[in-house]
Amino acid sequence: MSQIISAAQEHGEVLTEHIFIEKNEEVRKVTSEQIFKEDIKWLESSDVVIAEISIPSFGVGYELAHAVSLNKPVLCLCSSDVKRISAMIEGNSSLQIDWYNDSGDAKQLASSFLETYKTKL
Repeated sequence: MSQIISAAQEHGEVLTEHIFIEKNEEVRKVTSEQIFKEDIKWLESSDVVIAEISIPSFGVGYELAHAVSLNKPVLCLCSSDVKRISAMIEGNSSLQIDWYNDSGDAKQLASSFLETYKTKL
């Protein structure tokens, strides 16, 4: 995941990098409503969305649907170790789905996606 974040940082601000940084900090005490509002705010203020979808998540699925409803370009990255992803994700032509073999490959796919939208944003 850090490779994807590093690729994104080369192209602009990453709004959710703190979620993936492992630290021995006290866990923030926030309500589900606060998490929802914060995530929606991030989605609405973003230019593009990159999601790692190797592990199924209702929250990520919701975020992807919301990003599509906002007409955001969305890249879904999935490990080639995963045999099957949700048909709702795979069948949505508004989502770009790319499979990666390792973290370097994921970084390259993210960089290429961001470079594509760099001039369009």
